[in-house]
Amino acid sequence: MGNDSFDPLSSTSSPVIVYLDIKSPYAFIARAPTRALEAELGLRFDWRPLTLNIPSYLGSAKLDKRGKVETARRSRSQWGAVKYAYRDARRYAALQGYPLRGTEKIWDTALIHIAFNWVRTTAPEALDAFLDRVYPPFWQRDLDIEDLALVTQTLRAADVETAGFAAYATGVGREQHDIEQTAIFDAGIYGVPTYVHGGEFWFGRENLAVLRHRLLGNPGPAPDVRYDRLSGRDVETPTLAAQLKPVERIDIYIDLLEAPSYLGLAATVAMLDTTGRQARWLPFRGPAPTARPNESEATADSTVRGVAHRRHRSRYRVASLEAQAAALGCSIERRYSPTSAALFDDALLWVDDQPDAPAVEPFIAACFNAYWEHNADITDADMIRTELIAAGFDGNAWAARLRDGQLDTAAVARIDAALANAEERGTWEGPRFILDDEPYSGRTHLPLVEARLRLVQSETPTQ
Repeated sequence: MGNDSFDPLSSTSSPVIVYLDIKSPYAFIARAPTRALEAELGLRFDWRPLTLNIPSYLGSAKLDKRGKVETARRSRSQWGAVKYAYRDARRYAALQGYPLRGTEKIWDTALIHIAFNWVRTTAPEALDAFLDRVYPPFWQRDLDIEDLALVTQTLRAADVETAGFAAYATGVGREQHDIEQTAIFDAGIYGVPTYVHGGEFWFGRENLAVLRHRLLGNPGPAPDVRYDRLSGRDVETPTLAAQLKPVERIDIYIDLLEAPSYLGLAATVAMLDTTGRQARWLPFRGPAPTARPNESEATADSTVRGVAHRRHRSRYRVASLEAQAAALGCSIERRYSPTSAALFDDALLWVDDQPDAPAVEPFIAACFNAYWEHNADITDADMIRTELIAAGFDGNAWAARLRDGQLDTAAVARIDAALANAEERGTWEGPRFILDDEPYSGRTHLPLVEARLRLVQSETPTQ
């Protein structure tokens, strides 16, 4: 029952391959919108398992029955990423009608993925039923996916023949699984959900709109990345809007030097315009720009799983951001130019203190445009002063606070405090939206953020 012709980037049965890992909350919430796209286009995708090695890039942890950390090998940033991922996935799962409970440990999904392959090869028509009997109970902590007897029962519940499965799971099925997982990772596919079409792949369900556009033959301009499909329904529909909480306070964090903040700025400003809402704009410092990977570079530790994972992620991240920029008609070449955004950050904080001030969005947009499109020197105080004046602020008053065009100690300390506060609120990619106390990282959330901003306080949410 082996598969000698396995190709991680090609399928003989479908134009699209979908890679999932049962232990991934993001794969769980991608299942319904991906199925909705299948149904809309009348296609059947080739669904495959990808067994993630999470400790190699996110550390490891185990919780006790009360949800308290029992053992952990994670850095602060790794904990932040994990906690945000579960919070993010939980709200989208709720909109799909599913509860999602954090797992008590990092599960080994090899066995359940071997069962996944068993279904794919012996009863492909039962694959949806099988996944339906795995995903919801697993994310309610009701299914031990490492228990052979329980996995076998799950196969039977999906009307899949189990004669021979136990031997398969420890024999050829395990061998096939390991060979395929190595091939998938070596092809550069490092996370889930991942979608493959035409030999190219996209990581994350935010690319479903891009995939749909390609499958339809690329009609018109390419769509931007976004989370806009929830069980096949747009987030603007009354059914979904009824589940959302109205928003009183909107904080938006941006980093002038960060490509994602730049790529999401125009859409964020447009959203505020269409909803008639006002936001408080604050600075944060995103991750340092990742230089383009040198394909010819070889390092002694490049075969170590964690190092290889970071290289795959970095390579994909660079290519993805450049493709997004091209689709939006802009360039992100300057993401590789080290400089300081301290004067812009100071001006942003100064503007926030001004009473009866004009809208700050024109100033922000002008600075981003000057830096990214016209190679302006943002360490030049006169440039910042000029853009403040053009946006209706007293730029001379701002500049008068400087000493020979430089920030004084108090201003630097204030920026440091603001950046520390941003980090405390879990801000690592912009535009970062904090709706009251609820964080949304990146412009991919704009459809859901806009749906919440359209609500008024008189409406009564159901949750």
